[in-house]
Amino acid sequence: MSVKKSVMGFLSLLFSLCLSTPTVAQTAAIHELFGFPCDAVTGVCPDGSAPEGSLVQASDGNFYGTTIFGAVPGHGGTVFTISPSGQFTSLKGFVADKKGQFSEGDFPVGGLVEGNDGFLYGSTRMGGAHDAGVIFKISKSGGFKVLHSFCSAAQCADGANPTPLVLGNDGNLYGGTTSGAASNNGSIFRITPAGSFVTLHALNSTTDGGPPNQALVQASDGNFYGVGGISPLGVIGSLFRVTPAGQFTDVHNMGHPPDADPNARLIQASNGLLYGATFYGEVFQMSLSGSFQIVVPGNFDTILGGVTQASDGNLWGTHAGPLFQNADALFEDTVGGSNLLSVSFDCSTNGGDPQGVIQGADGKLYGVATVCGVDSQHHAAGGTVFTVDAGLAAPQAAIAAFRPVRGTVGSSVTIRGDHFVGASAVAFNGVQASFEVLSTKFIRATVPAGATTGPITVTNAGGKTVSKHSFHVD
Repeated sequence: MSVKKSVMGFLSLLFSLCLSTPTVAQTAAIHELFGFPCDAVTGVCPDGSAPEGSLVQASDGNFYGTTIFGAVPGHGGTVFTISPSGQFTSLKGFVADKKGQFSEGDFPVGGLVEGNDGFLYGSTRMGGAHDAGVIFKISKSGGFKVLHSFCSAAQCADGANPTPLVLGNDGNLYGGTTSGAASNNGSIFRITPAGSFVTLHALNSTTDGGPPNQALVQASDGNFYGVGGISPLGVIGSLFRVTPAGQFTDVHNMGHPPDADPNARLIQASNGLLYGATFYGEVFQMSLSGSFQIVVPGNFDTILGGVTQASDGNLWGTHAGPLFQNADALFEDTVGGSNLLSVSFDCSTNGGDPQGVIQGADGKLYGVATVCGVDSQHHAAGGTVFTVDAGLAAPQAAIAAFRPVRGTVGSSVTIRGDHFVGASAVAFNGVQASFEVLSTKFIRATVPAGATTGPITVTNAGGKTVSKHSFHVD
């Protein structure tokens, strides 16, 4: 509870610092899509407030996200959806029951992930049967179900206070916990869309570094990589690897500030390297074998949401400036660390304390800011959803693999990759196929009549992508 209170106190302070920032020459415009309305007298925010974490663009083309607080700041949280044009709908509010308990969850962890069944999955830091957080699923129309309440196992062996989730190559969901498990040092877990939960690894407090504190990423080698917080032995952050079977390895231990305290999710860029950021504003890269390098020095502007590689091949992210300095900004860096662009947020009109960006199927960047902004009635808002038009091309689809690798006409094939939202065509060796976009990372297609052995292609607004390997038609 002390972590929760400290975070809420920090956000409450930030909420009061909604001041204008100096404008700068811009080649990318930050535009507010939606400001979360909050009554200045009562403090009630009907759609929630303080959106946190990354948005996800789902198979229907809309974006989904979460807020930390519900209608009354300090508790609850919400799940919302917003279209690329700004049409907003609140799907779910986490509220207390008659006993004052948040049995469905409290204080959502930043971000959602779309499963292959069309549902969205997420987690909350607190609440649930044991006030240690939950994993939930929610439909795009708001149908809600708790899949797992943490600390359900004896002595909290399943962990407590989960991180955000990631969809694995196998269609299951993976994540970590920041406390609980065997050494009270967190854990790595897997849960199926049906709710079957398995602890893959309980972090040992003397050998495994600090507990996971962000979403994992599944890299091209099939293993998951993540960042750990401060360990009981005083290691100020670590980068780790865990196999889908649960074999855990500390790959790199961080040094001292500012080369310390990784606080954002990792990504794998097109060059095969992992990129992440620290609380002190550094951007780093690491190979899958553990070779580590700082590519952007820290300036104490926290990069809360990590970085995203956009269609131009560069890294885009947001700085949340030091407290009282109003230095929030969008930035663009090359993968080698050269800064190409920095655009300031204006707290009063498009938000403050930005949480990073993702690239939508239309090429624009989208994100949330935890404080400030303006609502539809031109009153101060409790955070924003924003978009950035930087003139970027729509991202081209990527095909990583498909299963099965051979089949007959009429059989179903699952294609795995990225940037599948908005796909307009799938073909087997040039023959058009019927298909369904399951999520940004999965497509299910049917082998069409007349198809012959050859590559699979996926077409979206970014162009046509051809698989490296052929599908064999029997």
